[in-house]
Amino acid sequence: MEVQRYYNNLFERIIDFIIEGFYLNVKVCDTEQNTKVSCHHNLTFLKDSWTISAQQEQFQLKCITKIRTNPQYAFTYQNSRYLLYRDFLGSTLRIQNVDTKKVMSEYKYLNLLPLRKVKLTHYDDTIDLSISLGLYLILSTKYP
Repeated sequence: MEVQRYYNNLFERIIDFIIEGFYLNVKVCDTEQNTKVSCHHNLTFLKDSWTISAQQEQFQLKCITKIRTNPQYAFTYQNSRYLLYRDFLGSTLRIQNVDTKKVMSEYKYLNLLPLRKVKLTHYDDTIDLSISLGLYLILSTKYP
């Protein structure tokens, strides 16, 4: 599986170079370069949101807080609500089911220096691994 950022045009690339993270579009491809998940950043100046496209369905990822030390995002997937969050000054990002309080997966930084090594632990297959990867890349890029 391959995960990468993309830009729709040269203007987005230039603005993102000047203001880092202004355009944050992500796609997840399989080994044959077929796009499985596409995460498109919806531009708003108040709170960030993304449209997640997977398997010909669309889901929404919306920012709850704008706090860099403790980001929280709401994600609705197949009629279930999830919370993506990082603990206060923590090094682990989590996806948690809001109703059952069950942690679905974790994305843990193993070191904090560049080139970061990470460990992804997937506890439940309710959310597809490719969707989890796209969500984690958004959060880890937006809030390093």
